[in-house]
Amino acid sequence: MPSLRSVLSGQFQVHSITIVRPYLSALRTKDGQLQMIPSLLAGATGRGPPAGSSAPDAAPRTLTVGRITLRDGVLEFFDATVTPPPLKIRLEQIQATVRDLVVPALTGKTGLDLAGVVKGVQRDGTVAIAGWAEIASKDSSLRTTLRSVDLVALQPYLIKARETGVQKGTLDLDLQSDVRKNRLKAPGKLTISDLDLTPAKDAFGTFMGVPRDAVVASLKNKDNKIAVNFVLEGDINNPQFSLNEALTTQLAASMAETLGVSLGGVAKGVGGLGQKGVEAAGEAAKGAVQQLFGGTEKKR
Repeated sequence: MPSLRSVLSGQFQVHSITIVRPYLSALRTKDGQLQMIPSLLAGATGRGPPAGSSAPDAAPRTLTVGRITLRDGVLEFFDATVTPPPLKIRLEQIQATVRDLVVPALTGKTGLDLAGVVKGVQRDGTVAIAGWAEIASKDSSLRTTLRSVDLVALQPYLIKARETGVQKGTLDLDLQSDVRKNRLKAPGKLTISDLDLTPAKDAFGTFMGVPRDAVVASLKNKDNKIAVNFVLEGDINNPQFSLNEALTTQLAASMAETLGVSLGGVAKGVGGLGQKGVEAAGEAAKGAVQQLFGGTEKKR
């Protein structure tokens, strides 16, 4: 039973809630907005008292939940920023804990620990997310780990439609994402294993913005892996900032630098955010490879 003081102040607290086998659906709209659990987020913006209310000065009601536990949940995430129709990613066997959730204000640091299975076309992988987020201010600090995720299912995030596709492969990701005052900084490491690409349509087909043959020949080590370090940065409130395009640009630049071509300046010169950055990185790497193989042929 809530105390008289909490009733009068409009502030309520719940120690814990456990939900077994929940189903959640989320949509990332084309403009990058996330729509998820409308019943919680719809009241985040303050509303005036209803017409005829006799208590216009009443304190707004808030509910603080100490812990929400999700067991064996399912999340279907639809991302309209990648492909039309929206790309679907399904997570199953989700075990998650949400701590210190304040509704509807969504202020303060809300803790999150989540683990689940990422469904794939050829195989399933795992995901783990840990950290905190203040939904009202958009500040956050989250550690994301992907292991053995099917690369075929996630390839729209890494390559453009006109590039060489993926027939087989798995993806590991370690990403530390921090947002402060709408500024994102997220260093990460991407590892691709057992990569098998579709045949190139021409001699200069690209994969992740870099010449296909150069990637396969130069970046595979004895363990049949490709490892790329990158850093995502940008103003999340800037309409020109696209997280997807920033990722493809940074990965293209990192791969090209591994080949011995420094593309950091090229990517920064076009803002490191748009499709032009990817094209610039790919063209610069392509030119270097052409010169390399062209010089070799002339010697024969």
